[in-house]
Amino acid sequence: MNAARNNSLRVALLAEQGERDRVGALLESGAIELVLDQLYDASFPVDLNGAQALLVSVHAQSDRARLEEILRESPIPVLIDAAAASDVKVEPERLLTRLQALVEYSNLEPLGPAQRARPELSLVHVASGDQGMARRVIVLEASVGGPMALARFLRALPSNLPVAFLLAQQISPSSQHLLVQQLDRCSGWRVAVPGNSERAEVGKVWVVPVSTSIEMYGDDRIRARQRPWASVRRPDIDYVLRNVAEVCGVRAGAIMFSGLGDDSARGCVAIKESGGFVWAQDAASCVVANMPEAARRSRVVEFSGTPEKLAQELISRCQLESTSIN
Repeated sequence: MNAARNNSLRVALLAEQGERDRVGALLESGAIELVLDQLYDASFPVDLNGAQALLVSVHAQSDRARLEEILRESPIPVLIDAAAASDVKVEPERLLTRLQALVEYSNLEPLGPAQRARPELSLVHVASGDQGMARRVIVLEASVGGPMALARFLRALPSNLPVAFLLAQQISPSSQHLLVQQLDRCSGWRVAVPGNSERAEVGKVWVVPVSTSIEMYGDDRIRARQRPWASVRRPDIDYVLRNVAEVCGVRAGAIMFSGLGDDSARGCVAIKESGGFVWAQDAASCVVANMPEAARRSRVVEFSGTPEKLAQELISRCQLESTSIN
């Protein structure tokens, strides 16, 4: 194996029988190393042979439950290739770009000491008068392709904005700890999974647990409930959105990032009806645009943009609200 091959992107493939040759040739033409080739309906592989990303090629009529099972079990990022369900020609360069984007978050570099410095006390003016408590509680939702977009978003934000985030990322339980570590390293925001009782504080990103459910209460407390989510969706993003909408009202917000599925569209409507805002990552910058597109179809999204533009819009809104309050 030559040096170029050693440095190539390593991909595992799960595909329908009729798609394995087509997708294999596509990866080869894009200089992507195929380290595992397995049928879509087979049991999830125990050993992914060092793959950095999992490519799943499915038809429109493929079993959705099987796809969701793969997304839950995979310890590495997953890219869905739905070209088999349409006549759209997928260019090798586009596939390579999306696969590289999908694995980028796992290689995030830690910040240097000067960059990582975090203020112990954020001197911000909050509407409640309670120092350090967030003026807004914003739910960040994502699944496939979300980690990289979230990292870009957080890097573009100062950590003393008067907001707190709840991150509902659909990911396998085994990968959630890695996600928390990587996001905590990439910006000035503190990222963690909430314990038994936490406050929605400025500079915090609370990652909603995958295995156990949480509840937010009127005092801005986030409490672990020590029982699994009632829904098959884990975490149940729709429930998190509706809970935050009910508790926070006009203080609520939601930002939809790259992801698969439309199960959070109703929760976005609840955020909007409570007086909060709903934004979404634009389709062009998503790895998979299904989730933000579903929100846009609900006609509740008032702003769309790249992760950096979403960050800048949030900064501008916080500045405007601070000026109107003071």
